[in-house]
Amino acid sequence: MLASSLSQLSFHIPVTPQLLLIILALLIAAWGVYTLIIRYHWKHYSTRKAEMFTMSFFYFTGSFIIIGFMCLFAFLYFTSTI
Repeated sequence: MLASSLSQLSFHIPVTPQLLLIILALLIAAWGVYTLIIRYHWKHYSTRKAEMFTMSFFYFTGSFIIIGFMCLFAFLYFTSTI
């Protein structure tokens, strides 16, 4: 009974390209602020330089992969709506 009532529910969220760009810009800005805070703490409280380099390497590699995927999916969305 619940499944049939859920299938009749018409729920639609309009997603415009402008909304996606705003969300992407906000996420990148939040990432930038977070990066500044993390780098400050790593620089001032890290005891070993090799450990700091390793943490920075993995952090920035993961961050660039995530940002790349966000840009890729936004691009795919933009090209699919034309």
